Amino acid sequence: MSATVALAAVLASMALPAVFALSTTAIGATWPYVIHEVTSDTLDQEAVAVSGSHLVWKEAQQIFHDDGTVTHTPYVGQYIDRLTGRRTTFDSGSEGGGIAFLQAGGDWAVYVREDELGIESTATIRAWNMLTGARTSRETSPAFFSPPATDGTLLVWRDVDYSVVVAPLSGGESLTLGVDAASEPAVDQGRVCWAQRIPTDYGETRAEDLAALYPPNSTVVWVHDTVTGATRSAVI
Repeated sequence: MSATVALAAVLASMALPAVFALSTTAIGATWPYVIHEVTSDTLDQEAVAVSGSHLVWKEAQQIFHDDGTVTHTPYVGQYIDRLTGRRTTFDSGSEGGGIAFLQAGGDWAVYVREDELGIESTATIRAWNMLTGARTSRETSPAFFSPPATDGTLLVWRDVDYSVVVAPLSGGESLTLGVDAASEPAVDQGRVCWAQRIPTDYGETRAEDLAALYPPNSTVVWVHDTVTGATRSAVI
């Protein structure tokens, strides 16, 4: 007797309550998501980001050389509205070396161009409104050390000195929130989050005695509310 038949025999011999009764409705229930194939080509797609109905990514074509090395064409920024199917190329990659990094939040996508990257130099964070097509940009100095992120209102990034910086997407003064960030920051609805590693050896250069506040060899997750100014933390 197969396992399926045996299971059916056991179930048939049981007095099942109504709430546990098997029904064709439950068996044929619809999955709560649908999988869509957005591209069907030989391009490399990277940095895929979703915000609401917006979907952005960067793509490039690999180039195989006779000596075994592989390069690629400049990365191009692509967009699709998941509800309407509207597509557009928001950055052709024709300037410099294409785009690098890519994040999305609210109606905005933020990225940089590869030729604008550099440690201890200025870099330009570019922003493109996925709904209206509007563009804006912000200069950073020194350059950032992690991909910039946005919630559609604020920009956040990690500087080369591992400090966390937040600034209005529309322009204005930036604010340094924390130091020794061990991760790239994230932002959502005005709240900025990042992780800070507390090493076993604290050294003598810290502004405060973190050993008295947090256990060594731990990670502290920080959340700063830009509306209220409150900062909270949790030890992991």
